[in-house]
Amino acid sequence: MTSANSNEESSTGSTLAPAAMFLSANILFGSGLFFHAFLYNFYLDKLSLSPAVMGRAAAALTAGGLVALLPAGWLFDRLGARMSLMLGALVCAGGLAAGAITTAPAAAYVAAAVAGAGGALWRVTQAPTLMMLAPAALRPRLFAWNVGLVIGSGSVAIAIAGGTPAMLERLLGVDSITAVRLGLAIGAAGTASSLVLFALVRLRPPVAGGPRPRTVLLPDSRSLAVVALIALWMLGPALPAQFFNLFFYRTFAVPVERIGFLFGVAHAATALLVLGSGELAVRAGPTRLLGGWLVLFAPAILLMPFAGLYGAAILYFLQGLSQPSANPLIDQLLMEGVPAERRGLLASWRNVAADVSAIAGASLAGWIVTDRSFTSVFLLAGVISLVATFPLTIRLKRFPGSYVPVD
Repeated sequence: MTSANSNEESSTGSTLAPAAMFLSANILFGSGLFFHAFLYNFYLDKLSLSPAVMGRAAAALTAGGLVALLPAGWLFDRLGARMSLMLGALVCAGGLAAGAITTAPAAAYVAAAVAGAGGALWRVTQAPTLMMLAPAALRPRLFAWNVGLVIGSGSVAIAIAGGTPAMLERLLGVDSITAVRLGLAIGAAGTASSLVLFALVRLRPPVAGGPRPRTVLLPDSRSLAVVALIALWMLGPALPAQFFNLFFYRTFAVPVERIGFLFGVAHAATALLVLGSGELAVRAGPTRLLGGWLVLFAPAILLMPFAGLYGAAILYFLQGLSQPSANPLIDQLLMEGVPAERRGLLASWRNVAADVSAIAGASLAGWIVTDRSFTSVFLLAGVISLVATFPLTIRLKRFPGSYVPVD
């Protein structure tokens, strides 16, 4: 074995250990979120609150995240990943725990906003940290594994969450709303447990030698144009995202336990295909796969209102495959297009795009479901996605290396 090969293997080994710890922590964090999120609409429904309140609670979650996004990017660029990750886990878990005991709409909105702020700290740190952990040749794989493992473990959490309230009712002899509340607390505990692993993961210190970013900075105009297109495309999936559980529950009268099983299976299959997408990206490059994943959402969601139960289940899986498969490719292209000392900044703005879309989508969809129908939500989501897909694909393929620092 040559010295070069030995050094390469040693470097890979030293990369994989902290990467495995980081991915494990993300699995705990994400599983708690999936568990809590699946049960939360049912909890609000048992409080006799309307879908409009559910939509506003989802909007509050993303609004809290939106407020924290730019400070989170600044924190990463100035102090590194560890503080962002640990603080994110602590704040998010606190918000989720508060959501399990609130009964009034206003209190639910506040708890959701706190959880969203913690989630924002966690999300902003993901892509810049992955750039620190992996050499260029392994980045597509690690970016995809990060998403795929969180989704895959989330599928298990969702499947368990669907049966948890009924199990708690039988074992503890509590009423249905208390059982759901305890289930929400379990989700919060799962997210809180990730803090321990985030504290232990070995991360390199912040990049030295580059200009220190000011508290508030804007990327260059080309980066902002990409961010705006990302926001427009993400509005499509954001519209129906909060209401698929109620769609199957009300349209097809599917029991909550079976919805949990259906969503769990779909998320597990999605996780496997996202991992496969990462392997393809290593071989073919991320830009070649991006367009296909972006275009998948629109036909699946447009057909869903006209399908029966089994067809709707298949379409639910297909539309859900688009965004988690495209997101790692988007993040990698964005991070590779900026200098290391500014990756936190652009990661913040990319998540601003996601949260603005989520706020608008959840609020608008809640109103549409209350006054109109699920069909209207699905059709609007498909049209928006079609409008945004082509220009976003072109912009992202041309983005790497386009960044011009603003000092």
